Amino acid sequence: YLEDLVSLLGKTEPKTISNYLLWRFVRHRVNNLDDRFQEAKQKFYYILFGREESPPRWKNCIAQVNGNMGMAVGAMFVRKYFDEYSKNDTLIMTREIQQSFREILEETTWIDKDTKRLARDKVDAMALRIGYPDSILDKSELDDRYKDVAIDPNLYFENTLNILRHLTRVEQSHLGTPVNKSIWNTAPAVVNAYYSRNKNQIMFPAGILQPPFYHRYFPKSLNYGGIGVVIGHEITHGFDDKGRLFDRNGNLHRWWRDEAVAQFHEKAQCIIDQYGKYVVDEVGIQIDGINTQGENIADNGGIKQAFRSYQKWSNSFGDKDETLPGLNYTGMQLFFLNFAQVWCGETRPAASRNKLKTAVHSPGKYSPYVFQGYRDALEQRRIRQGLQLPAGVSDEPRQEMYRVVKCTAPNQHHVLVVASCPTEYTRFANFCQTADFSLISDRRHTTLLSKAEKIEFIYK
Repeated sequence: YLEDLVSLLGKTEPKTISNYLLWRFVRHRVNNLDDRFQEAKQKFYYILFGREESPPRWKNCIAQVNGNMGMAVGAMFVRKYFDEYSKNDTLIMTREIQQSFREILEETTWIDKDTKRLARDKVDAMALRIGYPDSILDKSELDDRYKDVAIDPNLYFENTLNILRHLTRVEQSHLGTPVNKSIWNTAPAVVNAYYSRNKNQIMFPAGILQPPFYHRYFPKSLNYGGIGVVIGHEITHGFDDKGRLFDRNGNLHRWWRDEAVAQFHEKAQCIIDQYGKYVVDEVGIQIDGINTQGENIADNGGIKQAFRSYQKWSNSFGDKDETLPGLNYTGMQLFFLNFAQVWCGETRPAASRNKLKTAVHSPGKYSPYVFQGYRDALEQRRIRQGLQLPAGVSDEPRQEMYRVVKCTAPNQHHVLVVASCPTEYTRFANFCQTADFSLISDRRHTTLLSKAEKIEFIYK
């Protein structure tokens, strides 16, 4: 990349480079200017994303402070909305899901023993960053972090520049020093989670450890179906199409055997083909299966690990799990209902078109963590007997409730069942564990397919 960039800069007129740098700066700082610039920006974003109105100024101000002084905001957020118990509880859940990953890895037949051993070493070495860094609760340490930032209540634009200078000085101070993998690169009060390939680190800020993803008083089913799936997703990123290229120390290193690499590409191609066939009906555009493969791989791995972990917990402590008042659902059903709920949302057509061309995530309703139900899990008699359909719900849903896509891979019959959200998802939550068959809809009724080797369910 850098070689190509140097070559490009050498061929480009200095005036063009100067204009580009100036435009990048203006676009980055336009949020800090008055309403004249906000109106121009709104027109630009309307054309680009279909956004009909700008967020209110107060939201921009909060985003500015949290984005540039995130540890200061994080300290206030953590004191009010988070606690040490939630931090430790999430750490325990993360370790349980890591163990589920190890078990699934051990059961995988297409990866050789040497590659499995190195994969176990990598997941064992993952650095876990959960909630917040302890240092932000030390007032003197927090004051020292921002001691060189000058803030004047009457100079908003100048304040933002002062913060930028401060952040630049901090970044430059790290040049020539050993890599510190303990540094937090995100603010605690952020709804996000990520995996760092070159640090082999997964991070779950306090902002995402909130409802509907997690709460210390939620039933375990909701927490595993919410943040548990996210945890599994991030762990899987260490072994997706890009993450697998880095070793346990975060170094770019070829540690997979050639045979395992070939098998990985074959499996990944099925994911690419599967998602590449999905069309977002609202805009009539197909999902880019290649660009989204890393996230789709992580989606599939995440739900599988979280569900396995919840099953293990339920086997040991199922009598302690709570139901929800007014809802006659089992813990298994609540797991899937919550994992679906946290990804429900609406997107404007213009924004959908833009995301489909550029984003690495599949649209939420097409792949918000797909559940792949294998026959061995579905055939567990204990699960089947523990589930009941809601009153008045037939086991032969109408045609419009489901559509089916088939994905054929070597030695595999793969069936995808798609249920509409939200009412039909209730039926889906029951069906996905009741028996070892897939539900195939035609124009009049549902057909049972008992020979499917892989059954996958998703709500649309």
